[in-house]
Amino acid sequence: MSRHITKLGWLIIITIGVLFLTGMNQFIHSGPKQAANQSERKTNIQPIEQIPSKYPEIPLMLDTKKTDTYHLAIQVPTTKSETINNEVYQWINKQKQDFKKKLKEDTSTDTDLPSLQLTLDEQKVTDNYYTLQFTGEGATEHHISKVFNIDIDNDRFITINDVLNMNDDTLQTIQQKAKEALKREENTSITDEQLVETLTINPEQWNWSIDENGLTLYMDVAGESESNNLEKLNIPLDELYLNLNDKIDTIIDMSKEQKQEMEQAIQEEQERIQQAEKEDQTADDHGKYVALTFDDGPSKEVTPRILDILSQHGAVATFFMLGSQVEYYPDIAKQVADAGHEIGNHTQNHKDLTTLDPDAIHREIIDSGAKIQHATGIRPHLFRPPYGAYDDDTMNDAINNENSLILWSIDSLDWQSRNAARVNREIQSKIRSGAIVLMHDIHPSTADALPELLSTLEEQGYQFVTVSELLELQGENGVGPHYGFVG
Repeated sequence: MSRHITKLGWLIIITIGVLFLTGMNQFIHSGPKQAANQSERKTNIQPIEQIPSKYPEIPLMLDTKKTDTYHLAIQVPTTKSETINNEVYQWINKQKQDFKKKLKEDTSTDTDLPSLQLTLDEQKVTDNYYTLQFTGEGATEHHISKVFNIDIDNDRFITINDVLNMNDDTLQTIQQKAKEALKREENTSITDEQLVETLTINPEQWNWSIDENGLTLYMDVAGESESNNLEKLNIPLDELYLNLNDKIDTIIDMSKEQKQEMEQAIQEEQERIQQAEKEDQTADDHGKYVALTFDDGPSKEVTPRILDILSQHGAVATFFMLGSQVEYYPDIAKQVADAGHEIGNHTQNHKDLTTLDPDAIHREIIDSGAKIQHATGIRPHLFRPPYGAYDDDTMNDAINNENSLILWSIDSLDWQSRNAARVNREIQSKIRSGAIVLMHDIHPSTADALPELLSTLEEQGYQFVTVSELLELQGENGVGPHYGFVG
């Protein structure tokens, strides 16, 4: 039969055979490649599925992604507010970026698949005010926490300034109340150091929420417990009445009783201010006095500078000394006493006395007093507890040893700012006759601030007295605590 096939026929048959073999070859070689590509695409798929939410008005979606190198599982809220959604999504995307960056930097040999997991807890405070609390884990055991306070109906975030009048007085109040709240907590992993670290950052970076029960501070204490939930510290609302924003009742649902209590607290504060103004007027009739105090010394560099500046202005002050510092610099301690300044006791090692038992409190005070007396020949009867923290045991020790507990009415915040100009602004904005001013003779910036401070107060007619002289002028005596007139 082959003899009847023409040359053209053979050419067609050969061409068909070549095309057939070529096609089979491409199929065989392309099969695995296509399968590999399909597998890669499959691992990069980001399925988003709806999951149960506490509140229908805030649907929750689960954003997941799994590759050969990492795994993502993120709960994503969606509200009717694009403004809120966009900012929350931006924060989530940043967590993703940080996670991937840490993965590249991670050199560990851990065989577990790294994952970024963000879990959301929603809390409804009022009809339109919610808190969104994110907790989670990222690369290299990186713990994540964030709280958003959202006002859905008004398309905005609620800030700390919306609920509190954030000034130095409010900040100091929150710091003190938070310390008291921490002492009341029995089952908490929050440490004093974590609390201080949280409250010394910009308040706009705090994790917080507020309702009719009070202000809640959230702290990430990951590593202390197995839970990813934020630990909470609650400050009762009635302890913050004087610090609340005037429009607080538009954000939280205060009871009628709470509103009445807040109004009464504000009225009493206004009356206190009016009384203070009358006392100021009386003080003006007999002179204006202020007691400058310096804590934590003596120091080798700063204390002699402060003594020179005080001498140039003919001013006296009260130095609350640490026994441990007096041991290092007994000659400087004696120099302070010989210059006519008053010396007080600031404990041996600057410990928070409220964390000690009565015997330890007594040792801190008595040991420091002995060191001071040995160096200066003076037994100090004025006592200032470190951090201004004291309890009944501290008071009892003061009573038993005939000491007077001295606090302050104006904090220069020199320990925080380390800036001469800011120290001067802080004091001068609050100064009034009868004030006890807190400073520290261990910061060079405090010595830098002193010449301008003394000159300005002298121009305003102030006289500088020791704490004991001020208490006598004010008719104060006994164990105290003594603050001077509030600034």
